[in-house]
Amino acid sequence: MTKFGIQFHARNSEVIDFVKISVEKYDLYVGLIHFISQFHCEVFDKHSIDSFPNVLLHSDKLVLFRSKPIMDADSDYQFTGANPDALYIFAGFDDGELLTESSLSAIADEDTVLFWKNVVKPLKKSFLKGAWIMWPSSGTRRFEKNHYYTAQARLAYEEGVRITQFKQDNSLYLLEKE
Repeated sequence: MTKFGIQFHARNSEVIDFVKISVEKYDLYVGLIHFISQFHCEVFDKHSIDSFPNVLLHSDKLVLFRSKPIMDADSDYQFTGANPDALYIFAGFDDGELLTESSLSAIADEDTVLFWKNVVKPLKKSFLKGAWIMWPSSGTRRFEKNHYYTAQARLAYEEGVRITQFKQDNSLYLLEKE
């Protein structure tokens, strides 16, 4: 098994656009997994992607599949086990005041991971790179040269949106060059 993953800051609308474009371009399926009161997954393909929501809840997870997923599952664990080789997408929290980190990841055979890397390549090529991490309580700063973010995340930062790794985080990302 091979692993692939990337963490980045992006507006949720950009994550949704990436998913929609990927579904249409590669004839994929996308599962929108909700964790409100119980496990629930809605599946969309290139014929139904226009009805995909334009807003994500923070508890939602997106999963891209190369073939139609097996839906017989009562939990995320069962669903993941029944549908290996998927690309998992966690969109960060984005409410206009706070933007948290998003991530993409896959654990699969080498050929499948290579496929997912090719799907993600246009998104990754659009990323800006390098950010300061600051801890306001101490004023300590550290530059992370490999931190990825989109131009829209940078614009949000410039407009005053707090950029953090997690929702309850005491560090801030400063999307500025070294």
